[in-house]
Amino acid sequence: MTELRLELDEDEWGYRITTDFVQEKVFNNWYLKDGDLLVIKSREYIADIERTVVSTDYKVVVGGEIQATDKRGISDILSQRMFDHMEKSGTMPYDTEFKKASKNIATLEFKPDAYDTFQIKIRKEDVGGDPAEFVGGMKPAGKKPEAKADQPGGQPRGQPRGQRGEIPETVHSFEVAGSKGAIYTVSEHADGSWSCTCSHFMFRLSKSGGHCKHIQQIK
Repeated sequence: MTELRLELDEDEWGYRITTDFVQEKVFNNWYLKDGDLLVIKSREYIADIERTVVSTDYKVVVGGEIQATDKRGISDILSQRMFDHMEKSGTMPYDTEFKKASKNIATLEFKPDAYDTFQIKIRKEDVGGDPAEFVGGMKPAGKKPEAKADQPGGQPRGQPRGQRGEIPETVHSFEVAGSKGAIYTVSEHADGSWSCTCSHFMFRLSKSGGHCKHIQQIK
C-alpha cells in the first residue's frame, strides 16, 4: 500500500481543505488523501527591505501525487465541489457566504480561516437557470464538524493503516495549457489509467473512467 505524506520545511506551515470543506491544520509527515487541497505558507526575511514576507503555495492531491496549482485553480475546484454539494444536499457549504450575482454568475466567498478567501463561481450553465435563484434556495449549512484530532506522525484517528486504496504508479506526466491559461498535469499510470488535475476530470470524469479534453489531447 502506498501512503502519501506531506513534507514541510521548518519555515513552512499551513492547512488542508478536505473534500467536505473542513479546514485542518497540517504538519510535517502528515498523511494526505486524494482530493485534499493544500494551502502552504512560508516565511522569508528580505534583507533589502528589512521585512519578513509570507508567501503562499497552493497544491492539490490527485492520483496519489501532490500537484502544484494556483489560487484560481483551488477556487475552480472548490466551485465544482460546492455546486455538486448544493445540488445534492440543498444546503450551503461551511464557511461560505453569498456575496453578489449577475444574470449569469453567482459569486460566493469561502473563508476557511481568518486570512484566506476563495471566490466561488456558480454559473448559469451549471444550474440550467438563474444562479442567484439556485444559491438563494439553499438552506444554511449545518453544524460544522470539528477537525479530526490527528495522532503524532500524521496518522488520522479512525483511519487505520491498510484501509487506503493502492495508488497506481505514474509512468509519464505532461503539462497541458487550459483554454483560460491554467496549466494542468496529465499523468499516465502503470495500470493503463490516465488522470488530469483539471476539476472536470477530478470531480466528474474520474468516477466514470472518462477522459477530459486535456487527456485526449495527449493521447
